[in-house]
Amino acid sequence: MSSSPAFGIDLGTTNSAIAYTDQDQVRMVPMYEQETSIPSLFTLDDQGKPLIGEEARAQKNPAALISASKRLIGRNFHRAEELQQLFTYDIIDGGEQNALIPILDQVFTMEEISAAIMKQLCAVAKEHTGHEVQEAVLTVPTYFDEQQRSAIKKAGELAGIDVLRILNEPTAAALAYGKKKNINKRIAVYDLGGGTFDLSVVEIKHGSFEVLASGGNPQLGGVDFDDRLLLFFLEHIYEEYGYDLAFDKGALHILRKTAEDCKIKLSSALATNISLPLYVEEEEEEFIFTYTLTRPHLEALTIDLIQKTIETTLLILKELSYTPKDLDEVLLVGGQSLMPRIHMELQKNLGYAPSKNVHPKEVVAKGAALMAKSLTQKETSDLTLQDRLPLTIGVRKSDGMIAPLFQHGILLPAKIQRTLPTVRDMQTSIVLHLYQGNSPLAHNNESIQVFIFSNLRPTLKGQTKVEAIFTLNEGGLLSVQARDKATKKKVRIQALSFAQFEALKHATSKEPTPTTKEEAPSPKPSNVVDQALMIAQPFPNPIPADIGPKENTSTIANESAPSQIPNADHRKPIQSKKKTTIPNGKTTIPNGKTTIPNGKTTIPN
Repeated sequence: MSSSPAFGIDLGTTNSAIAYTDQDQVRMVPMYEQETSIPSLFTLDDQGKPLIGEEARAQKNPAALISASKRLIGRNFHRAEELQQLFTYDIIDGGEQNALIPILDQVFTMEEISAAIMKQLCAVAKEHTGHEVQEAVLTVPTYFDEQQRSAIKKAGELAGIDVLRILNEPTAAALAYGKKKNINKRIAVYDLGGGTFDLSVVEIKHGSFEVLASGGNPQLGGVDFDDRLLLFFLEHIYEEYGYDLAFDKGALHILRKTAEDCKIKLSSALATNISLPLYVEEEEEEFIFTYTLTRPHLEALTIDLIQKTIETTLLILKELSYTPKDLDEVLLVGGQSLMPRIHMELQKNLGYAPSKNVHPKEVVAKGAALMAKSLTQKETSDLTLQDRLPLTIGVRKSDGMIAPLFQHGILLPAKIQRTLPTVRDMQTSIVLHLYQGNSPLAHNNESIQVFIFSNLRPTLKGQTKVEAIFTLNEGGLLSVQARDKATKKKVRIQALSFAQFEALKHATSKEPTPTTKEEAPSPKPSNVVDQALMIAQPFPNPIPADIGPKENTSTIANESAPSQIPNADHRKPIQSKKKTTIPNGKTTIPNGKTTIPNGKTTIPN
């Protein structure tokens, strides 16, 4: 290899992979037994050493085997409780942090688990290429919000990687498909992976790539198909064998893997036979679970999931005023897209067969590597890419509605300036609570950041104005700068997660006891929001700011109306804090979530 390769990493929900450039070629780093990916699994051995992939799966402690952690990254404990996922491991409340996972006597963040998986990928890549992975492009689902994207970037940094860019997975697939071809096409990328579904429409014109629209669901993927089979297996075992295995983590671990294996087999076969020894821990008994699973049965269990992806696909086309005939090709990306019924449903609704011109499990990593090469070798790169913001970013107003800063669909990067005036005499701080999502109601969206602009000049109402500049980079990551409009001096900015902000309010919520009878009580705020902000002593009387008039808005001339594409905002929790009931009510599934005293968080070496 004559020059240093550029690396791209596809950190997946179920499998992860790394690709590299070798002069004019893009190659996958081989992992084991001819595979080009590793399972996104993490655990510890008895000595506390991290184990990744198949080594992690080989451990006989299912309660400590962490899978699908990407679904939890950038999410707090309470949001994790709402996921329609059956976890066989514990998830604990990290307080000011996001959800945490205890393993043996250690506690890990989702970023640390993702970092450990990426470290393993980088170690194998170094052994294969002879080059250290110092820089890389990381991919994320299109519908990941800013908080999730920041968490993925942090995971890369924990793994020792200089993250060149966060790149949307369908966009990466389009790059890999069209980079070396002198083509002029409009394509759709149907990306159904292990944990998420994305659909992007991309215009390719001789090496130039522009995303026209995108949508999806960050809580719809292959693991949900697995869960449907797992639930059926538990139901059948209860009815035929009399065993309730819903709380048996060892049996659940084996049955989940069996469900995944059966699903994969049924992509090439019409039926598969199951003969599985299972040990019932509570009864201290063993039995053989036998069943013949057919492809039509699997399709019947999952057809509604498939239909959701079709509906999203057609809705995105409708928003663009396109019909399927306006597309030159539909690329299938992601392991779950290999399911034959998905091909059938797409062909029925599009009027033509989807394309099989890319490797669904490799194309995302290869596209990320191409992007990395263009960023590290700019003098020789002819690649141009314009991506779009999938979810609106806005400020929560006092009435609970969203005042948009960046509308979904704008081209990235983007920058916007706002003037934030004080609204009370002697006010020295302003608080902005930012949300991301396509609902006009704040509580239906994800809280991504709370910005506190403090140490403002104490003046009469409205005389102090803060000029805030909000910038979104190419990967959808947000940064903020601010200064006093009159003095031009920089304003102190504190960026907190919602959990950190809530903890701060809680810590400062105790009112001081008056020292004399003459001391009048503090005026009662008009609403809960004002009250919560008034008691934050480090920044007296901060007020939720109404966004002032737009300035320098030429960079957002492409703003469009909020999307109506279905997303995770509309999902309904199926889990209670103790257990989940399978549809007929006969069998229950534990959600694996709990709250325990905070433990020591460690970063795996």
